[in-house]
Amino acid sequence: MTGRHSGWNFRGMRMNNKNPICVIDDEPLNLDIISDVLSKEGYAVITSSNLDDGLIEIRKTHPTILLLDLNVSGKDARRFIRDNCGFLKDITIIIISGFIGKMERRELGNLGVKFFFQKPIDFDNLVDTISHLEI
Repeated sequence: MTGRHSGWNFRGMRMNNKNPICVIDDEPLNLDIISDVLSKEGYAVITSSNLDDGLIEIRKTHPTILLLDLNVSGKDARRFIRDNCGFLKDITIIIISGFIGKMERRELGNLGVKFFFQKPIDFDNLVDTISHLEI
């Protein structure tokens, strides 16, 4: 499932569609909640429920931030990042997962990932982190 959300936030102010945030997660409820939270904060959000469609969306929209589940439909996000590292190098990747072990954090850190959020996500902290990234 790939979709785009409205270009208007809840205050009726036009969102900045120049720098969207891409969210890839195979759980539709997670996509909806994350998208709703970020849209209400004024961010343009593009979603995908699988890595292949997500990569297509990333290539089309050139997001500055990627929220990526660690395991999407049985596929490991680490391999996705490694296989596309040249293309993803200018995108800030934020890993979201139910569990992120120390070895996974170290390996992902070596791939350039600096931010990790464990599910259930602390949305106040997520929004604060994203707002400080100056997208």
